[in-house]
Amino acid sequence: VTLSTTIDLLENSTVTLSGFTGTQSTDTATLPAFSTPEDAFDPTALWEQSSGTITVTVGSGGLAAGSDFSLWFWVRNSATAQTTVSVQVAATIPSGGEFDSPIDSQAMVPSTSNVMGVTSGASPGLTVLGEFSVKHIAQSVPLVSASNELSVTLTPTVDLPAG
Repeated sequence: VTLSTTIDLLENSTVTLSGFTGTQSTDTATLPAFSTPEDAFDPTALWEQSSGTITVTVGSGGLAAGSDFSLWFWVRNSATAQTTVSVQVAATIPSGGEFDSPIDSQAMVPSTSNVMGVTSGASPGLTVLGEFSVKHIAQSVPLVSASNELSVTLTPTVDLPAG
């Protein structure tokens, strides 16, 4: 996730991404969060599975208007295939008084990059079930007690990483 604001986000402001539904990751107040710059956000975040919401707190020094900052975190994808989800971003800036200042929720622009051979596979929430579109097996010798070479041909519907 890469974000840039038009105003400064003060230390202890919160940024909330919501709508990342369908994951298998359960609720936690200690989801590890990573950012660039490294101290842009506190290293743990609040995750709510049902709404697909992550809330992070802006780290010391705050974030300057017009600067790009990145956030990433790990969740477990859906156990079944699903289409892309619509993710929203909002924020709250502490005022130091009784009332805080909100930044209204706005739609995020999903990536359309291909990943692992899946069209738009970088789009959030999109999950597919990898399969083999070709599955052939043959042998070289049908005789008893003979050495037999088996030949297998597989064509996956997604890229298979090494390892």
